[in-house]
Amino acid sequence: MRAKWTVRWGNPYRIPTGPRVLKEIVVPWDKGDCKKVPAEIAELVDKNPGYVIGWDYIDDRPRRKWSEEAKRNARIKRLCRKYPLFEKEIKARYGG
Repeated sequence: MRAKWTVRWGNPYRIPTGPRVLKEIVVPWDKGDCKKVPAEIAELVDKNPGYVIGWDYIDDRPRRKWSEEAKRNARIKRLCRKYPLFEKEIKARYGG
């Protein structure tokens, strides 16, 4: 797991005095370290008025994909819950 720290323009109503994003840093994310702003990021914000600090959490774990059968079962369940009057027809049509 990682965190991305950015220094970006913070005022949506004004044209930035420089680039929209001054700097991005990707660092390893530890549970205790998430609130410690890197020194180079803090320095840039102090020197450039109008810019703000932002951070994003980057999850490196692989995404779980739904199988076609799981998607079909969820769809049937959702439709039967939404239209209980047509439950028999829905199950007959989609094979539930």
